[in-house]
Amino acid sequence: MQRVAGGDLDQLKVLFDRHHRHIYHFLYKMCGDAMLSEDLAQDVFYKLIKYRATYAQGSFKAWMFTMARNSLKTHFRRGHGPHVGIDFLEYRPVDTESDLGEGNMYLRL
Repeated sequence: MQRVAGGDLDQLKVLFDRHHRHIYHFLYKMCGDAMLSEDLAQDVFYKLIKYRATYAQGSFKAWMFTMARNSLKTHFRRGHGPHVGIDFLEYRPVDTESDLGEGNMYLRL
């Protein structure tokens, strides 16, 4: 992490390969949602880049897992629920222009 904090962003791939699976499983155990866990794990690595200058040479794993926990906490505090999988979407063919509705005018091309 010290190299990443110093500007060597190529080293982030090493950190990602080493820790992504652990962050994902940590988040999954906390929320039980695979899609949300994957999204938040990606967000943790984005934050590693964004806040790399704030890394204070302490325990990297503790810093990273704190970011993961805070990302999940922020997600639910903002009122977002668990992700809904695509299997739960209802498919309805649109037959007429009246089915499109007023808010979907861009679909009438």
